[in-house]
Amino acid sequence: MNKQKRKNKFTNIKPVVFVTDACSFFIDPRVKQEVASLTKSGFFAYILSWDRERKYPDKKTENYYVKSAKLLDANRFSKILFLLSAVLFQFLIVLHGIKLIRKHRRIIIHANDFNTLAGVVFLKLLFSNRIQIVYDCHEFTPFVYREWYGPFIGNVVTRLEIRFIKFVDKILTVSTPIKQYLETITNKEVKVIWNYPTKELHLNITKAQAKKSLGLKKTDFIITYVGTLRLDVALFELVSAARILKDKQLLPNLKILIVGDGPFYQQLLKKVEDEDLSDIISIIGRVKREEAMYYLRASDLSYILFTIKGMNTKIRLPWKLFESLLNETYVLTMAGTYAAHFAKKYNVGHSVASTAPSDIASSIIKIYKQKDQDAFNLQQKFVWEVQEAEIIKTYLELIQENKS
Repeated sequence: MNKQKRKNKFTNIKPVVFVTDACSFFIDPRVKQEVASLTKSGFFAYILSWDRERKYPDKKTENYYVKSAKLLDANRFSKILFLLSAVLFQFLIVLHGIKLIRKHRRIIIHANDFNTLAGVVFLKLLFSNRIQIVYDCHEFTPFVYREWYGPFIGNVVTRLEIRFIKFVDKILTVSTPIKQYLETITNKEVKVIWNYPTKELHLNITKAQAKKSLGLKKTDFIITYVGTLRLDVALFELVSAARILKDKQLLPNLKILIVGDGPFYQQLLKKVEDEDLSDIISIIGRVKREEAMYYLRASDLSYILFTIKGMNTKIRLPWKLFESLLNETYVLTMAGTYAAHFAKKYNVGHSVASTAPSDIASSIIKIYKQKDQDAFNLQQKFVWEVQEAEIIKTYLELIQENKS
């Protein structure tokens, strides 16, 4: 009797969704929002999550279960180790998939990115009539692997993706450029689901109120970076730009808030101290996503400058761009990127010609002089609840196709 109750608790009239995620579910906003949308609509989600930092637990709720797979040594990182772990993750996908098929007989697999797709396609070959696949492509796959491992591996991955995509039933992606690429390798429909936050994260306060809540002055001109402190983010250049502005006394009420942590936290902290900029730049450290919204809401400008390493970087639309727009904060992007194109199209940001500190400083001054900019609100078009309807429609189509 108890066994039967447990079985019923995790079995739904709608199929179980097996979500494969090559990073930790707990720090993946898109996958978290997708799972919330699915469970809200009556699906049960079983998430196999690659916990690269080896610090997140498994989690079981009434509506979903997270299995955190720990493959990488937390104290070591190399491209070879990463590649071997990625291969091992495919075996885990197959193992967990077989267990789910045995228990539920039929599942839908939501495969996030190419680095979960091999294991998913293998399951499809084993259980072709019991599995449907939603491929959720977040990256420009060929260029990611070319940038990491060189042209040979990049070409191999390109051919594999073309073969694998024949086995998927539905395709989602995060931006128009990736959609356009995917449409060249498949005749299936590709839907764009933008990485826009849920309306629950929107703060119903003014910028002045947000500044006050953070202990900032109403007259301060606030530039904020929220995210991981990585080498490809032009943060050292931002510090140097602040030094130029301070030396020339061009913007005395400038405050720069850096919210996050990562590999370059200590180096960045040291650079701020060496440049004697602690009166202008504050490094806050990592905060909860809900708290990060206060910093973005208080900001006059959100800093989203990345060093362009290749095509994937060029077309990136980072989460922080959309989180900034949710909080009606203008963004600073790199000219020539898709983020800059997006910001210009919707009149929600500015671009800078290069990451040279002098160019960044000049752009900041120009933006400051235009700081009384028109308010904007893109929620009706992009907020997650609008995207959610398309996701659920995709799943209901799969259920209908399986019945026919």
